[in-house]
Amino acid sequence: MYVTTPALLGLALRHRRKFASDLIIDVPERPGEVVAKGSLATVFARVERRRLASASKQSVLATIAVGEDAAFLRNLGFSAVAEVRNAPLESWRAPFEPLLAKPGTPLRGVLIGSLFESRGLEQLVDSLAILRDRGVAFSVTIAGPGREAYLADLRARAASRNVQDMINWVGPIANEDVSALYLAHDFGFVLYDPATPGNDGLSNKILECVASGRPVLAGDLPQNRRFVDAHRVGWLTEVTARSIADSVTSISQTRGLLSEYAIRCRAFGDEKLTWEAEVRPVLEAMAARVNRGSEPGRPVV
Repeated sequence: MYVTTPALLGLALRHRRKFASDLIIDVPERPGEVVAKGSLATVFARVERRRLASASKQSVLATIAVGEDAAFLRNLGFSAVAEVRNAPLESWRAPFEPLLAKPGTPLRGVLIGSLFESRGLEQLVDSLAILRDRGVAFSVTIAGPGREAYLADLRARAASRNVQDMINWVGPIANEDVSALYLAHDFGFVLYDPATPGNDGLSNKILECVASGRPVLAGDLPQNRRFVDAHRVGWLTEVTARSIADSVTSISQTRGLLSEYAIRCRAFGDEKLTWEAEVRPVLEAMAARVNRGSEPGRPVV
């Protein structure tokens, strides 16, 4: 059984007791460090480490999104850990649209995902005022669900800075429309406040944007830096209004390179950055258990 979130551990362990099932547990966030306001994951985070430690001896494999978290899980008792990034399914991606630099049209950025504190939204809104004062033609689409009070505060912030006409508020969108929305823009924003615990992992939003075929402007966090620099799929920024504005200004000044970035990103998605490729260690672990007769306690990788 592939348990896709530690929050389901109680149900998974009951299934194991009843059916002697082998458990593979996915740990997409560092245990105990999700602190998003109003999130159920934050509530579960209070007991997450203890639950994982109790399940570690009954599990075949733990999967993680960031390789550096392997030591953390081994300290909790897991004998086998594999890195499995949360890349999208190959079929999830919309048909590729090449980027064509259009002189005189605003540069277009997009931020997609749940909207809450620590996602850099306030800093992004404030950066628009700096860009407007510099004369940088730019617009941003912001798509995703959020608390009404929080979204109202963001809109009020944009109005107070006179940048409301630079923002297209889309609201929640269907998962199958996400890739096409990335491709309708020049690049994607993935901004997380580094001061918030648990925000230092590699965001799946980076993977979605890049696999679709668009470069990313990501917060300069260790895992983001490792990924973006290694694969040359975008840029990094401090999550401050000034730094974001400086980064967007630089991108606008080298806009002709966006097409090259887009092609590189899509090629990376075609060759490696798919769920089918990432999940291979899990399938191999399952096959190994079948071949070994599901002997308890034997690590696979």
